[in-house]
Amino acid sequence: MDTYTIYFADVCVVITSQPVPPTYSVMECDGQQRILRANLVKKAETDKYIAVKTPDADRTMASLASQFVQVEAAGGVAVDGRGRKLMISRNGRWDLPKGHREAGESLEACAARETEEETGVRVAEVGELLCRTTHCYNLYGRWEMKYTSWFRMTAADDGAAPRPQAEEGIVAAEWVGDDEVRRRIKTSYPTIREVFRTLYGWEDRRDAAASV
Repeated sequence: MDTYTIYFADVCVVITSQPVPPTYSVMECDGQQRILRANLVKKAETDKYIAVKTPDADRTMASLASQFVQVEAAGGVAVDGRGRKLMISRNGRWDLPKGHREAGESLEACAARETEEETGVRVAEVGELLCRTTHCYNLYGRWEMKYTSWFRMTAADDGAAPRPQAEEGIVAAEWVGDDEVRRRIKTSYPTIREVFRTLYGWEDRRDAAASV
C-alpha cells in the first residue's frame, strides 16, 4: 500500500510515500524506514495531523505495528426498517457498537454479537464491509493497535427498543435519523466519522464532519 491511516484518539497519522497537504506535520523515518512509537506518541501530544514520510510504507507500517500489541475487533452500523442508524453514547461521545473478536469467531459474527450485547437490538443480517480502521491507545500501560472491521447490518424488525449495556459504560443506545447522525458525529471519534464517511459516500477522509 502507498498509505496507511492510524488514529490516536483525535489525532490522524498517515504513513505514506505520497505527497501530503501542508496542514500535516511531517516526520521522517530513519535509514531503515522505521519510526519509533515513543517519538510518534510524543508528536501526537501537540499535532492533530501527522505524516510519516517513507519510500516504503509497508515496511514502515510493519515496523511500527511490531511495537504494539495487535488486537482485532468488529462492529458497525445497524439500520432499521425506517433507515435509522443505531448509535450508542459512551465516554461522553456518540459512538457505534464494536468489540474484540473471540477465538474462532468470524468478523461478521463478532460485529453482530457486539451490537446485540451492547444495545439489546437483534441483528437479522450482516451486510457489506464498510471499512477497516486502525487506532492505537494505551491500556493500563500496554500500547495496543486495534484493527476494527465495520459492517452495515440490518436490524430485526421485532419492535425491540435499544437497551444500553451499562456494565460496558454505555449510557444510551438510540435509533437516529440521518440529520441527527450528521450532527452527532461532529464531536465523535474520527474513526466513527470514517465509518459514516464510507456509508454516506463523503469524500474527505480528513474530516467527514465537514461534509455535513
